[in-house]
Amino acid sequence: MNEFALIVWRESRLGGLFRVAHRSETPDDYRPELERLAARGLTMICANPDLVVESGNRLIPCAGLLAAAYAEIGGPVVYAGKPHRPVYEAALAKGAALTGAAVDPARVLAIGDAIRTDIAGARGFGLASLLVARGIHAEELGVTAAHHRLGDVAEWLGRQAVHPDGVIERLVW
Repeated sequence: MNEFALIVWRESRLGGLFRVAHRSETPDDYRPELERLAARGLTMICANPDLVVESGNRLIPCAGLLAAAYAEIGGPVVYAGKPHRPVYEAALAKGAALTGAAVDPARVLAIGDAIRTDIAGARGFGLASLLVARGIHAEELGVTAAHHRLGDVAEWLGRQAVHPDGVIERLVW
């Protein structure tokens, strides 16, 4: 039976991956632990491939950074969550279970704030997508505290590997 190392990111009230409240953590803070796990040949299951997430008004590191560092030192990594197909299959199955009928992917809109995971995952699964600009890419898109309105995002989007079907400044309902 294989052993697994499981890294689960959770947002604490302090922010950060696990332990440092007064500064941003980096994968280097975990290198000794990651090296110890890799030396044992443990497979890491990364349940959230995001590199950063929003916590209040700042970006904090997420489990995807640890998984990338683990892979870099030779540790095997299995990814779950966006942008990987099983999360979308599970979502459609849950929708079908709730409604009692198959969910037509053409009627699904994936909404997210990360090009690398949310938008790439939707595109890879064949779903329409909507990028929320006031998210992890806010500064790159010029939607900061100093710039309150979403401007022209075409140039930034043109440099991305995948593109959303639409962009919205913020998601409010």
